Amino acid sequence: MTTENTVPPTFVAVERRHYDDQAKETVGSPAYYADFVNDLETGFLRTAYAKWKGEVSKLQPVENGPLTLLDYGTGQGHHAITAQKLHPSAKVIGVDISPGSLRVARQMAEQVIDGNRPDFLEGNAHELPFADATFDAVLDFGTLSSLNFDKATSEILRVLKPGGTFIGIETFGHNPLTNLKRQWNRVRGSRTQWATDNILNAAKLKQLNQRFHRFESHPFALTTLLAGGLKLRNQTLLSRLETWDGKIFQSPVWKMRAFKMVMVGKK
Repeated sequence: MTTENTVPPTFVAVERRHYDDQAKETVGSPAYYADFVNDLETGFLRTAYAKWKGEVSKLQPVENGPLTLLDYGTGQGHHAITAQKLHPSAKVIGVDISPGSLRVARQMAEQVIDGNRPDFLEGNAHELPFADATFDAVLDFGTLSSLNFDKATSEILRVLKPGGTFIGIETFGHNPLTNLKRQWNRVRGSRTQWATDNILNAAKLKQLNQRFHRFESHPFALTTLLAGGLKLRNQTLLSRLETWDGKIFQSPVWKMRAFKMVMVGKK
């Protein structure tokens, strides 16, 4: 079992191969992007996604000049493209270790966006190829669990400008049922061992709170997990479950059982 304080020598090769294999048969088409976003906007994680997207939409440059955004661990580029759509004049860069995923991202951006498009760069998220204080915001969508937490947060803070914003959404690791599902995903090959072992937890949230000048976290998805497991898309049912979750999460004990956390930090 790996730990958050060490990175195996084979880490880069294993992670790159895993995500390259996932992207091998994928074509970055407009339909692929639309289906991906629709799943997020109408599925059981719709409120978590709306919160993440809402925070991204509010971003402003720290100083004069265009808004600069880094999609950290961009994968196949969906979220970098969404950020560019929200901020058409921004300079958006997506960085990822997987050239196969980046191929899909570039294909998709060329067909989905007219005008200013994100740049997609191959790079190691533990050692970002950017100078200090480069970005107004760093966006994370499930990437931290695939990385050494200490190295990742240090790099995020390094490349953020003073006053810059970190916006992340991550699976939270204190729900025994979703932890079992995660182990099953590892067996099936849809998750790597590293991502299974290094999920976000309360101790890491505490570290983020200490490292950022201001930090907040918002829990999402508990009763809505039932709708997700059954692949239900009834919007009325989801609304009722979301209302129940909002009441349940008023208890700190039940907040710990949330499936997702949306995080906003200010450097």
